[in-house]
Amino acid sequence: MQRYRTILRYARPHWPSLTLLFGLTMAAAALTALQPWPLKLLADHVLGEVPTQPAVDWLLRTLSLGSGPQSVLWVVVLGVLALFASSSLLDAIVTWGWTYAGRRMV
Repeated sequence: MQRYRTILRYARPHWPSLTLLFGLTMAAAALTALQPWPLKLLADHVLGEVPTQPAVDWLLRTLSLGSGPQSVLWVVVLGVLALFASSSLLDAIVTWGWTYAGRRMV
């Protein structure tokens, strides 16, 4: 137990940045969990015959696109790219943050 107290003594002054990093890590996990969602839209509404959901219809109308499979395909492609880019950026920020916080504690 004494070892843990020693480790926590180093981390105590950095609790605000560690709390922020923990929150960013949870956000990165949530973005990673969302990545299969555009592929579900692809399988259901572009390759399959399932009618589009009201939220997808609203998104297509907001973007001034038609309601056909080609429009849904554009939304899927843009969604995959946006999720990948934001997830990669957030992962880079989290990795840099944990490295920076770890070096400051040592």
